[in-house]
Amino acid sequence: MKPTVLVVDDCRLSRAILADLLRDFGCEVRERASAVEINDLLASEPPDLVLMDVAMPGVTGDRKIRRLRGDARYRDLPVVLVSARSAEELDRLAVDCGADGYLCKPVAPAALERLLRRLLPGIVSPEPTA
Repeated sequence: MKPTVLVVDDCRLSRAILADLLRDFGCEVRERASAVEINDLLASEPPDLVLMDVAMPGVTGDRKIRRLRGDARYRDLPVVLVSARSAEELDRLAVDCGADGYLCKPVAPAALERLLRRLLPGIVSPEPTA
């Protein structure tokens, strides 16, 4: 069974890039444009992993993660911050909000693979491209 990853980002291009990379790793991908839009999906079809942008209108990614960590249903759901901020800043923010890690934009396939292997055991490497 393919692992399901929810990509939450207000930028359509960022979502598309991450979704393509995730599909290369054999993941099923769901996409949402804001943290506010994920509540029903989390309740009805919980993903195996959430990749969430930090800077989004309405509710920021780090604020949403704090809310998720306060809800017993989602305390153990792996959630990762994604941002163009520096690694040092993202590392601090991830620790502060309870994220399971972070990815810096532009997301490097090797960094995504390491994260997937850590959070989704059994993930396979992408097919080599010609």
